[in-house]
Amino acid sequence: MTADSIRVRYIGLKAKCTDSFPSGTIHTWFGAGDVQTLPASALAKVVKHPTVWELVADEPVASPLEAAAQPPEDEKPTPDPDAWLTKTPAELHAGRQGLARHTSAIASAPPCRSGPPPTPPWKSNSPIPTGRGATCSPCRPRARRPPRSATTEGSAHDHPVHRLPLGAAALAGTSYPLDRERVAKALGMVDAQGVPQVCQNSLDAVSDRDFAIEFTAAASLAMIHISRMSEELILWMSQNFGFIRIADGFTTGSSIMPQKKNPDVPELARGKTGRVVGHLMGLITLMKAQPLAYNKDNQEDKEPLFDTVDTLKDTLRIFADMVASITVQPEAMERAALKGYATATDLADYMVKKGLPFRDAHEAVAHAVKAAMQHQVDLSELPLNVLQGFNAKIEKDVYDVLSLRGSLNARNTLGGTAPAQVQMQIEKHIARLV
Repeated sequence: MTADSIRVRYIGLKAKCTDSFPSGTIHTWFGAGDVQTLPASALAKVVKHPTVWELVADEPVASPLEAAAQPPEDEKPTPDPDAWLTKTPAELHAGRQGLARHTSAIASAPPCRSGPPPTPPWKSNSPIPTGRGATCSPCRPRARRPPRSATTEGSAHDHPVHRLPLGAAALAGTSYPLDRERVAKALGMVDAQGVPQVCQNSLDAVSDRDFAIEFTAAASLAMIHISRMSEELILWMSQNFGFIRIADGFTTGSSIMPQKKNPDVPELARGKTGRVVGHLMGLITLMKAQPLAYNKDNQEDKEPLFDTVDTLKDTLRIFADMVASITVQPEAMERAALKGYATATDLADYMVKKGLPFRDAHEAVAHAVKAAMQHQVDLSELPLNVLQGFNAKIEKDVYDVLSLRGSLNARNTLGGTAPAQVQMQIEKHIARLV
């Protein structure tokens, strides 16, 4: 506040405000919490409407000479994050009320449909966007976080577990003059920019077990995927499928059936998954009711954590060796793929591409499958004149899509099952792992 001006904050909820002051009538837009500079003659008007305006006594307006004497932005002192500790209860309460009022006003404000507000006379230099697509501040979308660089993507240095707890002592820190950041650097506990990472809360450092829970959760997910793959291998190895053969070193013979081979490694891996997931549940249950600081309960975190590490490492090691020993039986796979009229959908897609609505194509394919079942043949074995009896748009090229190879090649989109796409994914992941 100066001799010829005052600083006021708009606390009303309406978006547009028309006020008549001794200096004239002002038509402008306001948002809750906006701080404005008004002529000093407007003081009586402000005092008369305490529910719309409030004086801002602690935000003086600097004169041109005072503004010139201010240090540049990069030379201004860094705000003290502990300054709130020196505030009086009344100041803290006033701050909370202002924040709540401002938040409530933004939440209840109608969506911006008319573009940006006009620039007030005393804010003519404000960087308010104008023109097509401009929006007011509450409606403006937040800037997206820039993508992480390739050098730091997935780096262990960025993980919250990568923090130094040393120096937290038993619970409240230590009175010894330790340089915790130097220790963190010596142990390599730094972020991608080399900044040391230290636990900032001693109480949390000694009692928190998130690192164990997060690792066990990640291990559980890995084991779940191994278990799902194991289930497939067990089925594919069975005599009902016969898609693969697993080397004898990873199987055992049956106790009563000499001709049978049991897939021991997949079955054990599937069983070990329950063990690791159980450790995760145990750790979560262990921590669910603990107060701050270290408690003797926490000694129970060692066994599940260490056993999870051993189980995951052993399972991955033997699973990798077993997969390398698998022999694929492509003939059996092809015979299975030809069963069940799997190319019926390809026939429907063929007719749709010929201009037939899908609902009509669906009905025509149903009749074609019924005829093939009656004659105990595949769709690709039905004569052309029979297929044309279901729809006249079917031509000789239909057999290209009814074949198994044609059906596979048609799925040639990224992530599809066409042989070209599968080969591309294989090469991509080999390059990633080598």
